[in-house]
Amino acid sequence: MDTLAGNRLNTKLRDVGNAISVVTTQFLEDTGATDNKTLLQYTTGTEVGGTQGTFAGTGDGALLDESSNFINPNQNTRVRGLTAADNTRDFFTSDIPWDGYNVERVELQRGPNSILFGQGSPAGLVNVGLKGAAYENEGQVEVRFDQNNSIRLALDLNKVLIEDELAVRFSVLNNDEKYQQKPAYSLDKRIYTALRWDPAFLNGEGVRTTFKANFEDGKIESNNPRTLPPIDRITPWFDTGTYNGSYISDGNIIGPDGELIAVSKGDTRVYQGLNKQTFNAHQLQQDNVQFPNHGQGRPGVNGGPYSGAFNPDYNPRLGNFADAFGGPINYYATVGGAPVIWQQEIQGSRGIGPDGAIDGGIGGFDFNRSMGVATESDFAKNAGLPFGEFGVYKNNSITDPSIFNFYDTLIDGQNKEEWQNFNSLTASFSQTYVNDMVGFDVSYNKQNYDNGQLSLLTGSQQAIYIDMMEVFPDGNTDGWEPGQIPFSNGTPNPNLGRPFISDKGQFGNNSYASKRESLRVTPFVKYDLSEGDGNWFRNIIGSGTFTGLYSEDTLDRENRNWQQYAIEDQGYIDFMNFANINSFNNGDLAPSTVVYLGDSLINASSAVGANIPGISQKIDLPRNSIARVFDSTWANHPGVDPAADWINNAYLPPELEYPDYAPVDPNNLTEAEMELWPDRRLSTQAENPLNYVGWRDYPYALTASEDSAANRERLTTRASLDSREVESQALIWQGHLLSDSIVGTYGWRKDTVTSRSFSQDTNNHLDGGGFGYLNFDPSYHTLAGARENQLEVQSHSYSIVAHLDQLPMVSDLMDNLPFSVSFFYNNSSNFQPEAARVDAYGDSISAPAGETWDKGILVQSKDGRYSFKLNKFTTNVTNGSSTALSNIGFLGQSQDWGGNWTNQFEYDMSVDNQSHVISHIARNRPAGSPVPPNFSEDLLLDTVDVWNDGQGNDINGNEVDGGRGSLYNYGLAPGETAADAAAREASAIAAWRAWQNSIDPRFYEAWQIDLNSPFRTTDATRISATTPQNLAVTEDSTSQGYEMEFTMRPTENWNIMINAAKTTAVRNNIGGTALNEFIEGYENALNNTAAGDIRVWWGGAGNETTLFQWNREIGSEWTSRKLQEGTNVPELREWRVNMITNYDFTEGKFSGLSVGGGLRYQDSVIVGYTPVIDSEGGLSYDLANPYMGPSEMNLDLWAGYTMELNDNLDWRIQLNVRNAFEGDGLIPITVQPDGSPAGYRIAPSETWSIRNTFSF
Repeated sequence: MDTLAGNRLNTKLRDVGNAISVVTTQFLEDTGATDNKTLLQYTTGTEVGGTQGTFAGTGDGALLDESSNFINPNQNTRVRGLTAADNTRDFFTSDIPWDGYNVERVELQRGPNSILFGQGSPAGLVNVGLKGAAYENEGQVEVRFDQNNSIRLALDLNKVLIEDELAVRFSVLNNDEKYQQKPAYSLDKRIYTALRWDPAFLNGEGVRTTFKANFEDGKIESNNPRTLPPIDRITPWFDTGTYNGSYISDGNIIGPDGELIAVSKGDTRVYQGLNKQTFNAHQLQQDNVQFPNHGQGRPGVNGGPYSGAFNPDYNPRLGNFADAFGGPINYYATVGGAPVIWQQEIQGSRGIGPDGAIDGGIGGFDFNRSMGVATESDFAKNAGLPFGEFGVYKNNSITDPSIFNFYDTLIDGQNKEEWQNFNSLTASFSQTYVNDMVGFDVSYNKQNYDNGQLSLLTGSQQAIYIDMMEVFPDGNTDGWEPGQIPFSNGTPNPNLGRPFISDKGQFGNNSYASKRESLRVTPFVKYDLSEGDGNWFRNIIGSGTFTGLYSEDTLDRENRNWQQYAIEDQGYIDFMNFANINSFNNGDLAPSTVVYLGDSLINASSAVGANIPGISQKIDLPRNSIARVFDSTWANHPGVDPAADWINNAYLPPELEYPDYAPVDPNNLTEAEMELWPDRRLSTQAENPLNYVGWRDYPYALTASEDSAANRERLTTRASLDSREVESQALIWQGHLLSDSIVGTYGWRKDTVTSRSFSQDTNNHLDGGGFGYLNFDPSYHTLAGARENQLEVQSHSYSIVAHLDQLPMVSDLMDNLPFSVSFFYNNSSNFQPEAARVDAYGDSISAPAGETWDKGILVQSKDGRYSFKLNKFTTNVTNGSSTALSNIGFLGQSQDWGGNWTNQFEYDMSVDNQSHVISHIARNRPAGSPVPPNFSEDLLLDTVDVWNDGQGNDINGNEVDGGRGSLYNYGLAPGETAADAAAREASAIAAWRAWQNSIDPRFYEAWQIDLNSPFRTTDATRISATTPQNLAVTEDSTSQGYEMEFTMRPTENWNIMINAAKTTAVRNNIGGTALNEFIEGYENALNNTAAGDIRVWWGGAGNETTLFQWNREIGSEWTSRKLQEGTNVPELREWRVNMITNYDFTEGKFSGLSVGGGLRYQDSVIVGYTPVIDSEGGLSYDLANPYMGPSEMNLDLWAGYTMELNDNLDWRIQLNVRNAFEGDGLIPITVQPDGSPAGYRIAPSETWSIRNTFSF
């Protein structure tokens, strides 16, 4: 068999040292394979995702996310355990997924090959050779259907127009594929044509001239199935009893008699299971009082005598209510019904003070937010489970189909979609002379491709939740009656206990477009000195070919991300008093969607048997909506004085709040007693929510991205352009020496890559009232003026093959043997032209590069019936792009948040409790900085030495006007004096400033961070960070092992193929130099200085810190990733073995019948390691004793029958059964530290298809 993959000219496979496999159309027809998803299970050393795949391709982090695989599942591949293969069409790189309707062969190159492709994936490539026009009149019609009601129709016609001179081919595909998961589908429509012209007037007398061209146009619309079950955010609600966690830091707990007891980090803490508890949103977040059964969502107490202590009611099982932050929630309770819409977080921005002036707050309610069940990875960190701080816990999948039947039901319903559109034109002109001894080929290729997707569920919201909220948030501070839980008298939630799915449409919506253009010139010259007089020198030199290459390749790409909905209604924005919101993509303007599934489980003892149905409707939020909102306008009720006394029953009376409460006369407290035990219930009518207009219906208009192209552009949150030009030169020599016994190949290649890039996001358009809208004016959104990055790489490849049966002095010994033996050796390298990639400092990262070594033996029977090839390989990849750190953008956001809150504490800047626009600058601001608009004296503290104890007093004991100093200052921790809290604040500020000053200025430039932005004389804004375009996390990897291919043809009618691969692949140097350097410095500042104590979301002693947020958002994952250095890549089976056989009956009563089958074996797989504490007190993995997942064995069967209907028409029917006798099942991907499975993929189950073909 021949291949082009050796030296770009037809070469016998036995003469090539590279690891190459060739798949014929007959193999595709036998196995029923039509694309990567259905072929690569059978080939050597390759893996593929999808419902019939061999791996998920989602990594092994806490969150397994397959969202990026939905758009083009054919690209979810891996070779030798390294990374995805490049896809090429006739050796032109392509984004277009191939389909077998117009393919005549598939070649798989394992490992890099600079001769074939100096630029490309270091793992290898999958090249398809497209069908060309042939000099034979023929055609075929294909009709295929399967158990899921899929219908595949294909037509292929070839017509000779001028005998041996001009021919055309025309092919059409309509592949409507359905899946077991309903309503998943993929509709692939394509048209293809090819032309061949061998002009007679240019052929003859040793000259051959050929012109070829082909064109394909197609589109794919899909709602592809999921291969992962939903994340489990429902079953922990039913957990009863208690479990042991630990305290995640040093601190104090509240003793049985109200005393404070010191505890240390790591001490055991006993938690209660959720046990079907229900809550209200105020109750969950109220951490300012020691009210019984309060603050379950808050780890610390932030007010009163226990401020800073651990909250005894905290439950780490509680997490986000999906992604519902700020904006209104659309609750869909019934199929096809309109949503009920509630504002989820009360805004008191028009609240007044006792003097009647607006002070922006209403003290009668605190921060309120609904909650749901936390993911397992967050729960482990929050609860202080063993090793939880290191990020080694994974999110759990729902595994019981009686809870939700993920085998048969797509959790998204119709609310996920993908699309691909493409066309490709290829033309070539070749001419040879002197009977093909000299010649050239000029080829041109142009491709246009775009894809996109819309998603309802993204990230950790790809889950099923349960609603634990008893009421909506419209209750008051007395609850049902004084003394009971405040706010519990809100409107009852009719969906209490119902399962639901939810997200807000801000993420998971993206598009990609590429334009490729290539010109390739390939000259060659052959020589043959072996002919003639048999001179020994001539025999040594033998024959050979010199091949040259010159090519120019250009690639232009654009990526866009957008959100599906935004409230741009200025009336609503003004009504809600969102004056400080400076971007349309702010969470307060992004409505969330909650879709309830099935009946309430409030009376169930577990989720087992719930049989939660899928979502059966297409969610399209109403463009004109009415939301239930809180109107914070003072109502001017007759006789109500805002300065009059009011008892706020959200607080406890002092006799219950203070354990040492013992006044001489409770009815006549002395001034000292009132200062010692202040009654925090005492307030004014200005803080009573009932004195405001309160809850009412308010309309708003919604902008939807999918209503028009203009809307989608308007709601785009990030857009990038990049271009790449590659100029390549290569020279290849292949020589047949010593009477063809030695075949040597050597290649040199030089690639020069020039790249440019441009990006913009909402952060670039906040100034001057830009409101975050991106600028797509061609004069702005352009690569003109972009900095050029240039990269030049030279690569070398060589191989040598020795055929012993032709080698002088050895051939005689081989003559009597029934087989021939060949040895081969290959060394090859390549790189990926990613010159635009940058590190954390914005500096260019060296291109991903690969190098491989192959050596082995080929044994073939001399009759050609048997062949065995054994290859030992080592492939190294350096600077490969890594999937580590899914939230890499937090690297900049952490500096943004830390800087803004440090400013708030140091300069008494208000960010109105949110990191939006800084609207107020109070005391101690830098010299010359202006007083910003909307400045209010009411928010100034009364002394320069500022601090507020929550009771309205500053550090000197003086009353603070408005009592709002907690916005700007640290609250007391247990046992602290006011001076202690002020000193702790000053220490944290100083440490953060020291950290800021130590940061390499390149980081600030790369992330567009301007520390002076809050102090500008115009357009003062909060500090913000923009993730650098093409920011990359890199890692190195090494793959080693053996590959075996054995083919047999015992009889003319019987073919057997066996291939096997033994592979180990490990990863190292995760992150690369720059990222490791930055994170090492930052974590040192957070862990070993007071910089980690900068408070976030106010200064309460129990509030979140920069250290806490770092570990929650990215730090724990980073630690986990670094622990993976030296470990196997995810989902890699050490052994994979395939056996395929087919028998054709050509005579007798079974003539025309063919039967065959395939047996696919995959070894057990490492799914995790036991974490252990090393000798230095750090964490490592027990690599010698990994946790193992099960092995897999799959059987495929097929049978076909061919009948001649007439002289010109043949009919063939074939039945294919994949994964015979396999039912539904799950395959573990990740495990928890104790070895229990966490994340799963859905195992391939039995499928059948019937294919009818009519050939003529």
